[in-house]
Parts: sequence; structure tokens; C-alpha cells
Amino acid sequence: LGTNGYRLSFINVFDRYDYYLGELSPLEFSMVAPYINRKYDHYLMDYIRDEYGIPKEGLQDMTDRIGLDYELMKEVYEKELGTMPAFYALMHANTGQFGTNDMASRANADNIYRLFAMNVNREGLAFNDKNNTIYDLTRMQPQAYWSTNHLLMRLWDDTQQEMAFVTGDEGRAKLWRILDGKAEFADNNIIVTSLPGGLGRVQLNGARSYKNVWASVQLLGNALGSQAILLRADQTLENYISVAICDKKLVIAQVRNGEREELFSERLDIINGDARVSISEDRKLTETGRLEMQLKYAPNVEQAADTTEQLQEAKLQETESVEEGAEEFMPNIDLNELQNKTLTVSLNKNALSVTVGGLEAVTDLQVKSSPAGSVALECRSSQQNYSQRNLTDDVYDGVFRDFVVTENDRNGDIVFDGRLKATERALNTAKTLWDRLINWFIETL
Repeated sequence: LGTNGYRLSFINVFDRYDYYLGELSPLEFSMVAPYINRKYDHYLMDYIRDEYGIPKEGLQDMTDRIGLDYELMKEVYEKELGTMPAFYALMHANTGQFGTNDMASRANADNIYRLFAMNVNREGLAFNDKNNTIYDLTRMQPQAYWSTNHLLMRLWDDTQQEMAFVTGDEGRAKLWRILDGKAEFADNNIIVTSLPGGLGRVQLNGARSYKNVWASVQLLGNALGSQAILLRADQTLENYISVAICDKKLVIAQVRNGEREELFSERLDIINGDARVSISEDRKLTETGRLEMQLKYAPNVEQAADTTEQLQEAKLQETESVEEGAEEFMPNIDLNELQNKTLTVSLNKNALSVTVGGLEAVTDLQVKSSPAGSVALECRSSQQNYSQRNLTDDVYDGVFRDFVVTENDRNGDIVFDGRLKATERALNTAKTLWDRLINWFIETL
């Protein structure tokens, strides 16, 4: 049994336009989280500061404040459990000490050494050895979207010990050759897990090659990363045509003798016809979001009235759109942002057509003449995968659902069909409903 401390609270918070928000409770923070780009700190990590970065409390005030948090935690645990947990995970981690400020680190250290036998001080890696001090341990934080092989791949990378990677449906697995990483064949999903910082690639087995093909797949891997279908691929993957969804873009490339040439790239939101947001428009949205939070949690009637007036004024602000010449706002892609895109690809002679989500993205894009080849699937993590919670996660799961390949066109001979048959679908639906029922009992009773 361990603990993260007494409170989850945020200090020195700024929105993405450097507007000072100060100290926020978890509920307040959750309302403005969409407008914040990691510029904040946790309650125990630093002095409480003003908008200019100047401490609003003295050294003794800060030390007493941090010490009180530990005493309140101790009081609760001793009252409810009779004893303090011996294990602590300081929030947040990866600061290089026990805080983002030297003096706050010293205040934390005094309390941690007094109250705990062990402390997790770093996140991202799983492995600790005798060279780690007992108060400077590291831990891995598995995420809900990780596949089993994702977790095992991270453990394998951290420990260099053998892992029992899972395969799933052995019958479907035999149809594929794993070139890089690992793959699990689970129902109608092919889950390809990349090597750390590398690729995950599987290729259809067999000696047959295909010149003209049609393929369809539902891509469920995270938005930050790349999932690709490779066509006309040779056995060494020195030559192929790649159609990928990468970091919310459709990217088409051709590789010849190991040399990659990008043929097409476009953002998915533009393909979808989504409205483009300007920085001016997003700044207004950020301000109104902040004021709505402050109104909801206003401490008194006078403050609520003042905030209401500011909110009404903010909503009336005029903005300039992208179409009117304003600079476009480009949001960050979160590490755990899920994706669900249906991709269809048709390759006929030297013409390639692609739809995304049923919308035509590319029609008869000309590719260079290439010999017939096999079909492969590929995934890789993004280079933009920084996260404040875990410094990086360089393993990526490409989730390819209902993958179908036919020769020549969609009505041609089936090369591979990963969809569930009617009986399999019925069994899978029954299993899903049963699991939901069990989960309901677990969560409710």
C-alpha cells in the first residue's frame, strides 16, 4: 500500500497564451485543461508564485505549507488505517530532485525521510537496481490503451529479460511473417507493437505477389504515431508503396531500393473539411473557457457578478478567421489521444486512390512503375511523443481492425480477410456484453 500524498492541487498555472491562472483545484483544473500547454506545477513542487514568477510566500511559509500537507496526510491515514503507508510516490516526478525548486525539494526531503521507507521519484522506466537509492526509485505507468505486448515490450526494453509475448489466434498468426516488433491477432484486430524507438512490421506469408489490389481497414492506434499499409512490398521491404495515417495526416510515399520519396501529405482535418481555427479565435475560446471556470467556482456573489460581466464582454470580442488571413492555430496532439479512421486504398497499375472516413482524399495519384509484391502492415511511434507524465513512450501499437485485401478491386479474389464471420461476431458480441455486465457489478456493488 502506497500513497501519492494528501491533495491533488495545481499551482503557478498559466494557459497556453501565458495568462496567469494561479492556484487551481482538480475540478477547476479539469475545466481549463484543454487550454493549458503543460505550464503548471503541483502543490508540493515549488513556491506559490505570482504572474511574474515572484514567490508570494517566504521560505518559512513555503516550508510550513508543505509540512502541513504531510501532517494532514499522516492524520488521515492513522485515523482511517491505523498506520502510515511506508511507500510514497511524490507528485510530480522527473524533476531531478524532490521538487522543481531547491528549497521546496529540501522541505519535501525532510518529510519524506521522516515518514516513508521508500519513495518513487522518477517515472517512465520500470527497472531499479542496487545503484538506485531507496528514495529515488523509478516506476512505469501503463496506460489504458496499451496492448499486452506494449507492456511486455517496455518491460523487455527496461530489464533486457525475456518476455512471454502474446500471439492470440494462432491460425491467423500463421498467415503473417513478423519482421519487426510483435503482433497479436485478437478477434478482428491485428495489433502490431513496435520495437522501442523503432518499427513494428508484419507481412503476409506466401510466395504470391500482387500488382493491383484493393484494401480496407479501420485504424484504431493512437493519433500520435504512424500506421501504414504497404503495397507491392518485396521480401526485404526495400521496395514498396506506403499509405499511412501519421500524426493526424495522410502520408503516401514510395520506397525504391531503400530510398523514400514522399508523394502526398495532407492533414486529416482538411480532408474532412473541418473548420480551421485561427489563433485569434482560439485565444477567445481560451479566455471564455477560463472565465466559465472562474464563474462556476466563484467564492462569492460579487466575484460571480464581476466574472459574468467579463464573460459577456469576452463572448462579444471580434476575431479574425484563417480565411481572413489570420494565423492558424495548431493544437498539440496528446500522447493518449485515441484515433478511429477507416482507410480504403485502391492501387491499379500506376494509379493510387485513397479514401479516409469515406471521403476521397486522393484520386489516381501517379506512382512510379514497380513490380508486383506482397502486402504488409507497419507502425511506429511519433517523434513528438513528449509527455509531462511520462517523459516519453517510444513503443507504439498499430491496431488494424477488419483488415481486408482483395486482388484487382473490391470485388476481386480475397487475399486476406480479417473480419469476423457471422458465428464469430455473435460469440464476440456475447463475450463483450458479458464482460460489461461483470464490470458493472465490479464497479457498482
